[in-house]
Amino acid sequence: MSIKEKLVSVTENVPKVYDAGKKARDDEWWDTYLAPMKLGRPTNYLFAGPSWNGNTFYPNQDIIIKENASSMFSRFSWNSNVANIDLAQRLEDCGVTLDVSNATTVTDMFFSAYVTRVPLLNFSKLTSLTEVFNGAKYLQTIDELIIRDDGVNTFSNTFNGCTALKTVKFTGVIGRSINFSDCPLEEDTIKNIAECLKDYSDDTTNHYKYTLTVNSSAFSALEEEGEETEYNGAVCTWAELIDNKKWNLVKA
Repeated sequence: MSIKEKLVSVTENVPKVYDAGKKARDDEWWDTYLAPMKLGRPTNYLFAGPSWNGNTFYPNQDIIIKENASSMFSRFSWNSNVANIDLAQRLEDCGVTLDVSNATTVTDMFFSAYVTRVPLLNFSKLTSLTEVFNGAKYLQTIDELIIRDDGVNTFSNTFNGCTALKTVKFTGVIGRSINFSDCPLEEDTIKNIAECLKDYSDDTTNHYKYTLTVNSSAFSALEEEGEETEYNGAVCTWAELIDNKKWNLVKA
């Protein structure tokens, strides 16, 4: 190989060597940063604050939470000049998953986070979902929200300020008051929520004790469709379904 050919070969490989070195450095940094998580230590505030954003969040391994995950993404990208990101897509692009199925608390987990979409979140072992998405004003989609099957989850300010939230798929039983007054939910999401409501029709203690609050405009669009469903073998509207389950329906 001539000197010229060698120089060309070296020049062509410089970017590859640089990229390999950068990846090794980044992997070492992420390994060190996420080491406490692997030991099952509290991970609250793990990715909180405006310094975490679309330019900095590139995890190199699954994020598996075994302890406190409160405020984990609180104010993620907040007041940042970086564009809001689809968090679910970023995790997929990085080839990693977010597993909160064993988290002990998730209060404020996405408080005021500037993200447009979050992946499946398994909260089936938790009771309180206090302010999980409070103030997440750019959040449009929650891929799936797995909650308990016994209906004891509490939803204090869980979706307050979620003024862009259109789509969320619940899996489990909603058995306590829940408020979507700020959310322009799509019709399929409202139907899913109504179907997940715990049926209190045979419970004289809890008759109309709990309230489903929905955005008036969002629910009006569903009513205008005139689509009906079925409950206990009888055809009914979606508002009637909610009433038949002995829930208060409030259109705010």
